[in-house]
Amino acid sequence: SYAMNLFLGYLNESVSDKVLELAPQISQVEQIRLQKKSFLKNLSEADRMQSLRSKSYLLLESLAFHVPKDCWLTSINYDVNSDRPMNVAITGMSRDRSTINEYLTNLEGDKNLDAVKLEMIQQIPSDKMNRDWKIRSNQYIGFQISIDFKGK
Repeated sequence: SYAMNLFLGYLNESVSDKVLELAPQISQVEQIRLQKKSFLKNLSEADRMQSLRSKSYLLLESLAFHVPKDCWLTSINYDVNSDRPMNVAITGMSRDRSTINEYLTNLEGDKNLDAVKLEMIQQIPSDKMNRDWKIRSNQYIGFQISIDFKGK
């Protein structure tokens, strides 16, 4: 029993000496673990931002591709951080209602878009228009469309 206690004391002292000897390496390993955790967090955020950028690009490409002649978009509002489908509000103007109907039909045919709905359509009084918009006509029709973007 005395020999066993003596051996255990020696073993504890030897282990303690080894732990002290390895302390700098253990500290480096812990520091590397923390750096790895931070790196993975940053990488995850970079992947998320790339995904959001791709989502925005696909949305804007879909909306712009379908705009007919004599139709202009004046604002596009959406929350890129929202879950799918993402609700999008489009505001624009046109010279006539048939062009707005054409735009609605074009949007309804896009596989990335869903729930296309004309929310508002109204004549824009000429005194409320920007002078640059008065190119060929004093009569324009404003519209507001809502859609759900399914996107990738």
